[in-house]
Amino acid sequence: MIQAIKLRQKRKLKAISVKPEVEQKFVNTMDFRSEHTVWKSGCASWYLSPNGRNNTLYPGLNAEYRMRIARFNPAEYVLTASNGKTVKPKVTDHISTGLMAIKAA
Repeated sequence: MIQAIKLRQKRKLKAISVKPEVEQKFVNTMDFRSEHTVWKSGCASWYLSPNGRNNTLYPGLNAEYRMRIARFNPAEYVLTASNGKTVKPKVTDHISTGLMAIKAA
């Protein structure tokens, strides 16, 4: 989130939106990975939506999630300039949080 805000400020963007195909791929991956978890076994929990969908918990290791979000990839987003036109990401738009270095305990 911070990376997107920094890019928005740097490029003076009006909006940054996830591309629909990127979002759908992520949702499909999370659904597939959640398929054989306790959350899909019919249990009731506040983690689940009224229709039984897990929209809260990441179906993987915390370290994996941390690595997944450590780098903001502007190519996966629609970047809208202040004039309302869509702009292409630049190579220099990739912003890392510095979280890639995960040390073993």
